[in-house]
Amino acid sequence: LKNETTRLSAVRAVDTVAALTTSKDQLQPAWIREVSLELAAQLRKADRSLRGPSLGALKNLLVTPAARNSLDTPTVNGLIGALLPLLTTADLHLLGPTLLVQAALVEDEPKIVVTEQLNRALCELLTAPLGGAVLDALLILVQNIGEKGVGAPLMNGLLTEVSVNGDPAVVGKVIGTLLAFGGGSVGVTLDSFLKELNTSSDEASKSLALAVLGESALRMGNKSPLTP
Repeated sequence: LKNETTRLSAVRAVDTVAALTTSKDQLQPAWIREVSLELAAQLRKADRSLRGPSLGALKNLLVTPAARNSLDTPTVNGLIGALLPLLTTADLHLLGPTLLVQAALVEDEPKIVVTEQLNRALCELLTAPLGGAVLDALLILVQNIGEKGVGAPLMNGLLTEVSVNGDPAVVGKVIGTLLAFGGGSVGVTLDSFLKELNTSSDEASKSLALAVLGESALRMGNKSPLTP
Protein backbone atom coordinates (compact mmCIF):
# COMPACT_ATOMS: atom_id res chain seq x y z
CA LEU A 1 0.00 0.00 0.00
CA LYS A 2 2.92 2.36 0.62
CA ASN A 3 4.48 1.69 -2.78
CA GLU A 4 2.92 3.81 -5.52
CA THR A 5 3.50 1.28 -8.28
CA THR A 6 1.81 -1.58 -6.42
CA ARG A 7 -0.76 0.44 -4.47
CA LEU A 8 -3.86 -0.30 -6.53
CA SER A 9 -3.05 -4.02 -6.63
CA ALA A 10 -2.53 -3.98 -2.87
CA VAL A 11 -5.89 -2.26 -2.36
CA ARG A 12 -7.62 -4.94 -4.39
CA ALA A 13 -5.80 -7.64 -2.42
CA VAL A 14 -7.01 -6.13 0.87
CA ASP A 15 -10.53 -6.04 -0.53
CA THR A 16 -10.28 -9.74 -1.40
CA VAL A 17 -8.90 -10.61 2.05
CA ALA A 18 -11.76 -8.72 3.69
CA ALA A 19 -14.34 -10.50 1.55
CA LEU A 20 -12.93 -13.90 2.51
CA THR A 21 -12.67 -13.19 6.24
CA THR A 22 -15.31 -15.07 8.20
CA SER A 23 -14.08 -15.18 11.81
CA LYS A 24 -12.64 -12.75 14.34
CA ASP A 25 -9.23 -14.45 14.69
CA GLN A 26 -8.33 -14.44 10.98
CA LEU A 27 -6.90 -10.89 11.02
CA GLN A 28 -4.67 -9.28 13.62
CA PRO A 29 -5.92 -6.03 15.19
CA ALA A 30 -2.59 -4.28 14.57
CA TRP A 31 -2.77 -5.18 10.87
CA ILE A 32 -6.36 -3.94 10.63
CA ARG A 33 -5.43 -0.61 12.22
CA GLU A 34 -2.42 -0.04 9.97
CA VAL A 35 -4.16 -1.05 6.76
CA SER A 36 -7.27 0.98 7.61
CA LEU A 37 -5.23 4.15 7.99
CA GLU A 38 -3.31 3.47 4.76
CA LEU A 39 -6.57 3.00 2.87
CA ALA A 40 -7.97 6.17 4.43
CA ALA A 41 -4.86 8.08 3.35
CA GLN A 42 -5.70 7.25 -0.28
CA LEU A 43 -9.03 9.06 0.07
CA ARG A 44 -7.15 12.35 0.14
CA LYS A 45 -5.51 11.65 -3.22
CA ALA A 46 -6.76 13.22 -6.44
CA ASP A 47 -6.65 9.88 -8.31
CA ARG A 48 -10.29 8.82 -8.56
CA SER A 49 -9.32 5.37 -9.82
CA LEU A 50 -7.56 4.82 -6.49
CA ARG A 51 -9.99 6.58 -4.16
CA GLY A 52 -13.01 4.47 -5.11
CA PRO A 53 -11.37 1.05 -4.65
CA SER A 54 -9.64 2.23 -1.44
CA LEU A 55 -12.95 3.32 0.05
CA GLY A 56 -14.59 0.06 -1.01
CA ALA A 57 -11.78 -1.98 0.56
CA LEU A 58 -12.00 0.07 3.75
CA LYS A 59 -15.76 -0.48 3.96
CA ASN A 60 -15.42 -4.22 3.43
CA LEU A 61 -12.58 -4.47 5.94
CA LEU A 62 -14.40 -2.62 8.70
CA VAL A 63 -17.55 -4.75 8.46
CA THR A 64 -15.62 -8.01 8.94
CA PRO A 65 -15.97 -9.83 12.29
CA ALA A 66 -12.24 -9.31 12.89
CA ALA A 67 -12.56 -5.53 12.74
CA ARG A 68 -15.06 -5.27 15.58
CA ASN A 69 -13.33 -3.75 18.62
CA SER A 70 -9.97 -3.81 16.81
CA LEU A 71 -9.68 -0.07 16.21
CA ASP A 72 -8.13 2.14 18.88
CA THR A 73 -8.97 5.83 19.39
CA PRO A 74 -6.09 7.25 17.26
CA THR A 75 -7.10 4.98 14.38
CA VAL A 76 -10.77 5.98 14.61
CA ASN A 77 -9.83 9.65 14.72
CA GLY A 78 -7.61 9.19 11.67
CA LEU A 79 -10.42 7.52 9.76
CA ILE A 80 -12.91 10.22 10.72
CA GLY A 81 -10.56 12.92 9.47
CA ALA A 82 -10.34 11.25 6.07
CA LEU A 83 -14.04 10.46 5.78
CA LEU A 84 -15.69 13.74 6.77
CA PRO A 85 -14.63 15.62 3.59
CA LEU A 86 -16.39 12.93 1.53
CA LEU A 87 -19.78 13.58 3.16
CA THR A 88 -20.97 15.71 0.28
CA THR A 89 -23.20 15.22 -2.73
CA ALA A 90 -20.34 16.31 -5.01
CA ASP A 91 -19.51 12.63 -5.60
CA LEU A 92 -22.42 10.26 -4.97
CA HIS A 93 -20.25 7.32 -6.02
CA LEU A 94 -18.16 7.82 -2.89
CA LEU A 95 -20.92 9.07 -0.59
CA GLY A 96 -22.75 5.76 -0.12
CA PRO A 97 -19.66 3.74 0.95
CA THR A 98 -18.51 6.64 3.14
CA LEU A 99 -21.81 6.56 5.05
CA LEU A 100 -21.50 2.78 5.49
CA VAL A 101 -17.97 3.11 6.88
CA GLN A 102 -19.22 5.74 9.32
CA ALA A 103 -22.05 3.39 10.30
CA ALA A 104 -19.57 0.61 11.05
CA LEU A 105 -17.43 2.95 13.16
CA VAL A 106 -20.46 4.15 15.15
CA GLU A 107 -21.18 0.59 16.25
CA ASP A 108 -17.94 0.43 18.25
CA GLU A 109 -17.06 4.07 19.02
CA PRO A 110 -20.25 6.16 18.93
CA LYS A 111 -19.03 8.90 21.25
CA ILE A 112 -15.91 9.45 19.16
CA VAL A 113 -17.55 9.22 15.75
CA VAL A 114 -20.78 11.14 16.27
CA THR A 115 -19.42 14.67 16.50
CA GLU A 116 -20.82 18.10 15.81
CA GLN A 117 -19.02 18.00 12.45
CA LEU A 118 -20.68 14.71 11.48
CA ASN A 119 -24.13 15.91 12.50
CA ARG A 120 -23.68 19.14 10.56
CA ALA A 121 -22.54 17.25 7.47
CA LEU A 122 -25.53 14.90 7.62
CA CYS A 123 -27.93 17.83 7.95
CA GLU A 124 -26.32 19.53 4.95
CA LEU A 125 -26.73 16.36 2.90
CA LEU A 126 -30.47 16.41 3.50
CA THR A 127 -30.89 19.79 1.83
CA ALA A 128 -29.94 18.11 -1.47
CA PRO A 129 -31.83 15.36 -3.34
CA LEU A 130 -30.95 11.89 -2.05
CA GLY A 131 -32.23 8.45 -2.99
CA GLY A 132 -31.37 4.88 -3.81
CA ALA A 133 -28.29 3.30 -2.28
CA VAL A 134 -27.11 6.60 -0.78
CA LEU A 135 -30.33 7.05 1.18
CA ASP A 136 -30.23 3.41 2.29
CA ALA A 137 -26.69 3.90 3.60
CA LEU A 138 -27.69 7.12 5.38
CA LEU A 139 -30.56 5.35 7.12
CA ILE A 140 -28.22 2.58 8.32
CA LEU A 141 -25.93 5.21 9.82
CA VAL A 142 -28.85 7.04 11.44
CA GLN A 143 -30.19 3.77 12.84
CA ASN A 144 -26.83 3.01 14.45
CA ILE A 145 -26.63 6.52 15.89
CA GLY A 146 -30.08 6.06 17.41
CA GLU A 147 -29.35 2.61 18.80
CA LYS A 148 -26.20 3.86 20.51
CA GLY A 149 -28.12 6.63 22.28
CA VAL A 150 -26.15 9.52 20.79
CA GLY A 151 -28.82 10.91 18.45
CA ALA A 152 -30.11 13.93 20.39
CA PRO A 153 -27.79 16.51 18.75
CA LEU A 154 -28.55 15.11 15.30
CA MET A 155 -32.30 15.21 15.97
CA ASN A 156 -31.98 18.83 17.06
CA GLY A 157 -30.16 19.67 13.83
CA LEU A 158 -32.73 17.84 11.72
CA LEU A 159 -35.57 19.77 13.32
CA THR A 160 -33.96 23.21 13.40
CA GLU A 161 -31.57 23.29 10.43
CA VAL A 162 -33.22 20.95 7.92
CA SER A 163 -36.94 20.54 8.70
CA VAL A 164 -38.96 21.59 5.64
CA ASN A 165 -35.87 22.79 3.77
CA GLY A 166 -35.34 19.29 2.41
CA ASP A 167 -37.53 16.73 0.68
CA PRO A 168 -40.22 15.90 3.30
CA ALA A 169 -40.29 12.24 2.27
CA VAL A 170 -36.53 11.85 2.71
CA VAL A 171 -36.18 14.01 5.83
CA GLY A 172 -39.19 12.20 7.30
CA LYS A 173 -37.50 8.84 6.74
CA VAL A 174 -34.36 10.03 8.52
CA ILE A 175 -36.18 11.59 11.49
CA GLY A 176 -38.55 8.62 11.73
CA THR A 177 -35.66 6.17 11.75
CA LEU A 178 -33.78 8.13 14.41
CA LEU A 179 -36.94 8.40 16.49
CA ALA A 180 -37.71 4.67 16.21
CA PHE A 181 -34.24 3.47 17.15
CA GLY A 182 -33.23 6.29 19.49
CA GLY A 183 -36.37 6.27 21.61
CA GLY A 184 -36.21 8.56 24.60
CA SER A 185 -32.56 9.46 23.97
CA VAL A 186 -33.31 11.79 21.04
CA GLY A 187 -35.21 14.42 23.01
CA VAL A 188 -38.56 14.32 21.15
CA THR A 189 -41.47 11.90 20.98
CA LEU A 190 -44.05 10.77 18.47
CA ASP A 191 -46.60 12.98 20.23
CA SER A 192 -44.73 16.06 19.00
CA PHE A 193 -45.29 15.03 15.39
CA LEU A 194 -48.89 13.98 16.01
CA LYS A 195 -49.56 17.44 17.41
CA GLU A 196 -47.85 19.05 14.40
CA LEU A 197 -49.96 16.98 12.03
CA ASN A 198 -53.21 17.84 13.77
CA THR A 199 -52.68 21.52 14.57
CA SER A 200 -50.26 23.01 12.02
CA SER A 201 -51.62 25.17 9.22
CA ASP A 202 -48.41 24.80 7.21
CA GLU A 203 -48.74 22.09 4.58
CA ALA A 204 -44.99 21.44 4.37
CA SER A 205 -44.78 20.91 8.14
CA LYS A 206 -47.79 18.58 8.05
CA SER A 207 -46.24 16.57 5.20
CA LEU A 208 -43.02 16.20 7.15
CA ALA A 209 -44.85 15.16 10.32
CA LEU A 210 -46.85 12.57 8.38
CA ALA A 211 -43.67 11.17 6.81
CA VAL A 212 -42.01 10.95 10.23
CA LEU A 213 -44.97 9.13 11.76
CA GLY A 214 -45.19 6.72 8.84
CA GLU A 215 -41.49 5.85 8.88
CA SER A 216 -41.32 5.47 12.66
CA ALA A 217 -44.38 3.19 12.64
CA LEU A 218 -42.85 1.11 9.85
CA ARG A 219 -39.58 0.77 11.75
CA MET A 220 -41.18 0.02 15.11
CA GLY A 221 -43.71 -2.45 13.76
CA ASN A 222 -45.89 -3.96 16.48
CA LYS A 223 -44.11 -1.84 19.09
CA SER A 224 -45.43 1.36 17.58
CA PRO A 225 -47.92 3.18 19.84
CA LEU A 226 -49.70 4.56 16.79
CA THR A 227 -53.05 3.13 15.80
CA PRO A 228 -54.62 3.20 12.32
